[in-house]
Amino acid sequence: MIAFYAKTINNIDDKEQFQNLYNKYNKNMLAVANYILKSNALAEEAVQQSWLNIINNFDKVSKIPQDSVGGYIITTVKNVSYNIYKKEHFCEPLEESFLENKAVTYNEDTSQFEYLVEIIRALPLKYRQILELKFVMEWKNEDIAKYLNMNVSTVSTRIQRGRNLLINILKEEGIINKKD
Repeated sequence: MIAFYAKTINNIDDKEQFQNLYNKYNKNMLAVANYILKSNALAEEAVQQSWLNIINNFDKVSKIPQDSVGGYIITTVKNVSYNIYKKEHFCEPLEESFLENKAVTYNEDTSQFEYLVEIIRALPLKYRQILELKFVMEWKNEDIAKYLNMNVSTVSTRIQRGRNLLINILKEEGIINKKD
C-alpha cells in the first residue's frame, strides 16, 4: 500500500519523508482507528482515508516539526474514524408527524431506556434531534453543534431546555416524584 501512496508524491525528499512517517505511524493509526470503530475493516478504511488526507496536504504536513507530526497524524486518524463512526451508527430522527397521534406509555414490557427514547422522539424537533444525539447516540456537545451547524452554547441551552421538558413529562406520568 505504501508504494501506491508514495507514487502520488512527486518530490523525492517528500516521498522519503512520507515513507518514514508511514512506517513509523501506520500501526498506531490502525490501533487508534480500531479502538474507535471496533471493526478491522472500518479501521483500515479510516487509516487509508487518513493517509490520503495527509498526502493531499503533504506540503503543510512536511513543514510540521518532527516532534509534533505524530500528534497531527493521530488526530487525523481520530477525526476520520469519528466521521466514519457517525456515518455508520447515526440513525435519522423520526419525522415529526410520525409520533403525533401515538400515545407514549410506560409498561412492564418497555424498558426504561426505550420509554425515555420514545418520550424524546415525541418532543418538538428542535429538542428531539439534539437530545437523541446527546443521550441516545452519546455525542459530545461540540460534535452535535458541528453536525447541526449550531453554536455549542445553543446546543447546551437546548439540551437543558429539552431535559427540563423531559423531567416535566416524567413527573406528569408519575415516573419520577414531583418534588424532584
